[in-house]
Amino acid sequence: MLRKLLKYEFKATARTMIPLYMVLILFSLFHLIVNPFALLESSSNSTLQTILGILDIFLYLALIVGVAIITFVIMIQRFYKSLLGDEGYLMFTLPVRTWQLIISRLLIAMLWSIASFLVTIGSVIIISRVPNLFGTIGEIIKVFRQILGIGGFFTVPIYLLASLASGGLLIYAAIALGHLLPKYRGLASFGMYIVLYMASQAILSLTMVLVSKMYDTNLNTIDTITDLTSPGRLNLSILLFTLTVFIIVAACFTITNLILKKRLNLD
Repeated sequence: MLRKLLKYEFKATARTMIPLYMVLILFSLFHLIVNPFALLESSSNSTLQTILGILDIFLYLALIVGVAIITFVIMIQRFYKSLLGDEGYLMFTLPVRTWQLIISRLLIAMLWSIASFLVTIGSVIIISRVPNLFGTIGEIIKVFRQILGIGGFFTVPIYLLASLASGGLLIYAAIALGHLLPKYRGLASFGMYIVLYMASQAILSLTMVLVSKMYDTNLNTIDTITDLTSPGRLNLSILLFTLTVFIIVAACFTITNLILKKRLNLD
């Protein structure tokens, strides 16, 4: 049933996101052919051409910002309207568990967040005309491997995915908590988000202190500063932060699930 929920959620959001991505990519391809940015580099262009070039740049930046904002808005809108709005009457009559409803929204929100990032990066690469693109990517991977080693290709993606899930669930938990105050749902949700965000940052800060203390106790075995930033130690630090983020994810998911399961009020 989770697969059906994911399919439904994907279709409901794809009708907005995919056309938006197409517009951004087509706009970037137009720049690849016409290169209006060159208008600003040439002093021989007329004032009108320069103004058009500036407007073109602002339009491109507006598209990028628009992709980010719409992705964020859809993540909130789909959770609120489909579970706590009128659509919630239908969703909670389906033969599915509450956690499946939450997970389906979260996974699709994460999917579009990743897709928006990749499309934006691809757009920037198209417009910037990076010479020897694959060679540049190879150099970036080489530097990354020198800093974090092979383990970094595992620890960093896991940490980023956990952080993405944490960001979404913080919002979901805040909306669910705000829903407990029917007269002030919007304001209460905003306030709850601030509280949850500050609490999560405090937990992450505590983890940072604990990691630094852990290294301080082993200073007698460290000969150089290089040892402090060795791939092994860096990956261990990332894993500890990832574990902390997973704790935040579990806490926010539990709050959201319990409220939707035990205290749901769609009136």
